[in-house]
Amino acid sequence: MKNTSLQLKINNFGSYDNRLLIQKLLLSTIDFLARLFNKDILEKSQIASDGLVAFFKNSYSSILYYRLFEVLLYPLEINAGLSVGSKEDVILRNSRDALRFSLKNNTGLIIKTKNKKDQYLNMLLKLRLEIREHPTIQANLVQLFSEFLNPLLADFRILKRNDMIARLSLILKFKEEFFNYLKSNVKTETRFFNHRFPKIDFVRYGELIEIVELKNNVFLKEYVMIQQDNWKKGFSTKVSDILGITRQIIDRNYNYLNFSNLRNLDATIWFYLQENY
Repeated sequence: MKNTSLQLKINNFGSYDNRLLIQKLLLSTIDFLARLFNKDILEKSQIASDGLVAFFKNSYSSILYYRLFEVLLYPLEINAGLSVGSKEDVILRNSRDALRFSLKNNTGLIIKTKNKKDQYLNMLLKLRLEIREHPTIQANLVQLFSEFLNPLLADFRILKRNDMIARLSLILKFKEEFFNYLKSNVKTETRFFNHRFPKIDFVRYGELIEIVELKNNVFLKEYVMIQQDNWKKGFSTKVSDILGITRQIIDRNYNYLNFSNLRNLDATIWFYLQENY
């Protein structure tokens, strides 16, 4: 039986002087995702002060976990190493090696299994890193709530629970505090800080999350790799209601994020992992 090891580490954790706040953001995110992925993640996962070693029952759940982990923790940058295999010590060693490579070369997520197909998957992972590089905080939150309202290849019905809404609220409280900390300490004003942190309407989020379909993991047989229907139109108004931003600005952020193509690419990576690992 194959398991998957995903090692995640916050980039330049030691350079921040407000590490306690970062750890609050990290731990609340890990707790939230442990519940969201409770059917896929194994209990033997290990938490560190600046990251996590997570074990999964399959390879493809790890990419869904990773993509939400990086979106929730942003503007912190995440490096990660991934490995798949039947021997725990081997996949731990390989995922650790992949993480070291990522840290040295700033390449986001890297897979190492000594499978010849690793090189092709790593090119897809490199491409997704370049597509999503350094969004604004507004665009990041547009992506986050879009992912929750229309999950990619996952069953996220647990998000309807009040305790999950409360946990998400706590994460975003720490996220806003960290954003304001960065903004108050920046020496040169950059485009990243042009936008304020949106005021999130969690009451409206709770209403919307209750009525949308949160199970999106079954596709017709003719969908093989790239899913042309991995994003549905009509969510701009919903995200607009949650963030208090006009629908036109939401659509502009979708274009800025190259959101539809990024979702299609992530779906391609999901299927590639499922079929080859």
